[in-house]
Amino acid sequence: MHTEQNDRVGREASASLLRNRPFGIYFLAWAVSKAGTQVGYIAIPLVAVLTLQASPIEAGLVGVAATVSTLIMSLPAGVMADRLHRRRLMIGAEFTRGAALLYIAVAGWYGWLSISWMLVVVFVFGVATVLFDVSAQSFLPELVDRRFLVSANSKLASWEAGASVTGPAAGGALVQLVTAPATVLLTAFSHVASGLLLLRVRGDGRGPSAAKKESIFQQVRDGVTFVIANSYLRVMVAMGTLLNFATYMLIIIMPVVFREYGLSSVELGFLLAAGGAGGLAGAATARRLVDVVGFGRALWMVGGIAGPAAFLVPFVSPGLMHLVASSAWFILGYRVGLTNVLMVTLRQTVTPNRLLGRVTASTRMLIVGSLSGGAALAGFIGEYAGLGAALWLGATGVAIAAFPIYFSKLRTLREPPAAQMD
Repeated sequence: MHTEQNDRVGREASASLLRNRPFGIYFLAWAVSKAGTQVGYIAIPLVAVLTLQASPIEAGLVGVAATVSTLIMSLPAGVMADRLHRRRLMIGAEFTRGAALLYIAVAGWYGWLSISWMLVVVFVFGVATVLFDVSAQSFLPELVDRRFLVSANSKLASWEAGASVTGPAAGGALVQLVTAPATVLLTAFSHVASGLLLLRVRGDGRGPSAAKKESIFQQVRDGVTFVIANSYLRVMVAMGTLLNFATYMLIIIMPVVFREYGLSSVELGFLLAAGGAGGLAGAATARRLVDVVGFGRALWMVGGIAGPAAFLVPFVSPGLMHLVASSAWFILGYRVGLTNVLMVTLRQTVTPNRLLGRVTASTRMLIVGSLSGGAALAGFIGEYAGLGAALWLGATGVAIAAFPIYFSKLRTLREPPAAQMD
């Protein structure tokens, strides 16, 4: 009976999303943006590592520049998403990202680019990314009935995960064929195209006008207070922060590892694509796994399997161990794909609309903001203790990231409770 009801809800969600033209355009813009992002995911670090011959600590600084904006801008971006037109913020952010990447591509191609300038431009790109992501996640519930948010988020995450399969592989091949700066240029075009598509979405997703009556500091405090007070969000943020910190340690040092170990950009693309394939599988099966074992159990069971797999990643080397490490990366990707769908759905479900932008920003500040710490630590450890030490420390962090779930009531949660509509 329970399964039949879930199947019926799933069919209703699919039919509703197919008829929803604004969501269709939103999805297409998201798809184009994420496809380019995943190509840039490998191309941008390789501009630093191959074109500029960055050291481990310089590669870490590029990672910090790309993500520290999350710590600085997340809360203000949340306030903006609750005060201003969310769609317009997304459009402006996409055009800004396109311009930033265009500079990296042209400057890298003509030899004008330096590590210092790359840090500045990557920081600007990161600021625009925060604005886009916070606004996009806050705008979605205005396009889709909240009953269908799991399906909508799963659709978005599945595409992003699918792009993460083909994107890094294609990016690695393109870097090999046409250089890293030329590959970054393609990514710039994808963000411009996404912005143009968003111009066709009807409605601006303006945050509730009541938010304007409060001071910015009051609004920031409201978002942070809600996250701390909600036991489910509090635990998810703790888990997500640790998982992102540790995973990014592995990601940021990997291009340097591959360069030093004699592996090609194509092989790096293959490993990252394996993680993308895992992410696709995790996002695609999130709803079904929750139906079978429950929301909380899905999180800790997958975390328990992915933890030991993380310890295979530091063995990456030419030949067979490259395939072993890529297989482990697939498992880690599955965990990230499933966790992302459930984390976003939990936040959108338990949060009232008037707080959604600020709560999204607060959780993003901690979870995504932790990437800058992971990048800095990976660069420092890689430079002064060796690349292997950085890999093992990152793998350990990934393995223990599920602990907050084990020791909370989220562990047995069947479905997230709905927020009071306002």
